[in-house]
Amino acid sequence: MLAQYRPDLANFPSTNEAREGTQPILEAVGASVVDMDCVQVHPTGFVDPKDPAALVKILAAEMLRGEGGILLNGDGSRFVNELETRQHVVDAILESTSRMETSTRQWDVTLVLDESSAAAAGSHMDFYVAKGLMQKTTVGELDLPAVKTLQEYGDVVSGKKTDPFGRKSFGHWKLTEVMPEYEVYTGQVTPVIHFTMGGVVIDEHGRVIGAEGTPIDGLWAAGEVAGGVHGQNRLGGSSLLECVVFGRIAGNEAAAWHKEHYPAAPPLSDDTRSRASSAQGNA
Repeated sequence: MLAQYRPDLANFPSTNEAREGTQPILEAVGASVVDMDCVQVHPTGFVDPKDPAALVKILAAEMLRGEGGILLNGDGSRFVNELETRQHVVDAILESTSRMETSTRQWDVTLVLDESSAAAAGSHMDFYVAKGLMQKTTVGELDLPAVKTLQEYGDVVSGKKTDPFGRKSFGHWKLTEVMPEYEVYTGQVTPVIHFTMGGVVIDEHGRVIGAEGTPIDGLWAAGEVAGGVHGQNRLGGSSLLECVVFGRIAGNEAAAWHKEHYPAAPPLSDDTRSRASSAQGNA
């Protein structure tokens, strides 16, 4: 579908495996689609050192930046308010960092957390470290430009300076006086295709709308296969709206439709139950 609707994203890595899904089936029965070109690129998917060119990446969750983490380009410099919207951060990465020499389209970005930030994100960090996606190191092992950037960021966190990128929240970052022996965590990240806002058109009941603009009888959709809920992009976590809210609506509607069209069979008589039981025993 990317080749059809967003060829400009060809060879971008993704957090999702390639699969046909149900979209072709729905289109084959006449479902209308909407916003199919609205594809969300998440700013941070991990580049696995064991397979750096892999097309499928593990997401580096927003909480890593929310707890204080920062993004550095290949020169060891920050280049964006890491807490900006996903598209804003992606645009900054494409404009301010170098593309890596791999078959997969990815960029040279390093995610850095201090010990306090990493501890606050422990529910995620334990997994990332175990997978080799985040590595513990010391400040002294970083390149000098990165060390300078850490001190500049520490000055912002401590209130000595104002962040040039407008960041005002720093999570649990505590590293304000940078020393060579202090431990930090680093990981390579790159923008990744993460979500599509497009899908089949549904109404407020979750019914799939056909080409004539009317509901297709007996067909409902909810979740990422449906479109028109978010618009051009979406905030993190808001997919729960289409998964849970519309999922429940569609489920209730489908159950009511089935009950109306296929009413329950009358209960079996005692004689019928007895004969069925005898037949089963003799089988």
